Amino acid sequence: MDGKKFLFRYFRKSAATVIRESYKKITTKEFFMNRPMLLSMSGWYSSSKNSCKNDIQRHINNDIFLEGITPISAIVPHAGWYFCGNLAVNTIRLMKEKNGDIAHIFIFGGHLGEMNLPVVETFDFAETPFGTLENNKEILAFVLENFNIHPLPYYEDNTIEILLPIIKYFFGNPTITAIYLPPNRKAREIVEKLYEKFNYRAIFIGSTDLTHYGPRYNFYHRDKSMKGIDWVRNVNDKKYIDLLLDLQGEESLKYALENNSACSAGAAFASIVAAQKKNASKGQLIGYSTSYDVSEDSSFVGYTGIIY
Repeated sequence: MDGKKFLFRYFRKSAATVIRESYKKITTKEFFMNRPMLLSMSGWYSSSKNSCKNDIQRHINNDIFLEGITPISAIVPHAGWYFCGNLAVNTIRLMKEKNGDIAHIFIFGGHLGEMNLPVVETFDFAETPFGTLENNKEILAFVLENFNIHPLPYYEDNTIEILLPIIKYFFGNPTITAIYLPPNRKAREIVEKLYEKFNYRAIFIGSTDLTHYGPRYNFYHRDKSMKGIDWVRNVNDKKYIDLLLDLQGEESLKYALENNSACSAGAAFASIVAAQKKNASKGQLIGYSTSYDVSEDSSFVGYTGIIY
């Protein structure tokens, strides 16, 4: 998709609006049986297998590598690939390269309020340009039985869908579980129980973007001695990333809520909890960038990739 057209669409419409508009194009039966590629209809990623493959391969950077760990979890951004595809692709690529045969992937996302219930998706299969990913029915039944959680066939949110083609491309045919988490301690209870019962040949991915700054998001810094982009890069996002790298789960939640440094802090917290269960001591930073790096604008968003 033309970059200027994509930028216009991305910044003028929220993901939920794009998804609702795309939903009108599919039937109710299709909605309840399979999770459709709604974001692809609006240019967030290509619905064409060949184009999607080319986009993913274009973002692969083999100079980015992991040092001596078998990862259990990751934090991945969820904007359109035009903005953060390099981080999403390489973080998920490294999870595959260092893990071998993975049977199941837990994916956490969600633009939820602190008091919202978590949401679990109950679709049968999720569509991607490379084929489908199956929702693990055994794990879904466990989630519904053991947690106070809201079941939906499909949730109007970009945080998980945007990663599914990348997961399918690198991992092939794992089953998946898609859960949207509010930014509170509920994530610890859910992830600890899921890890204890289903960690064999499984990994955990938390999807979040970082600071949303500027008039489009009605968020600004108070230190007028710094430019907004410098404050986001060197202060607000950096402090939050440092907490994530140090596995400071509850502290990262508190910081994100007080400083608007993450839009899906509960999902990032989930990845930290999984890493703590495996006794990880430190995360590895795969990279950091902002939408300002792609298109200089008064409104912009931060992104990071982290592996535990």
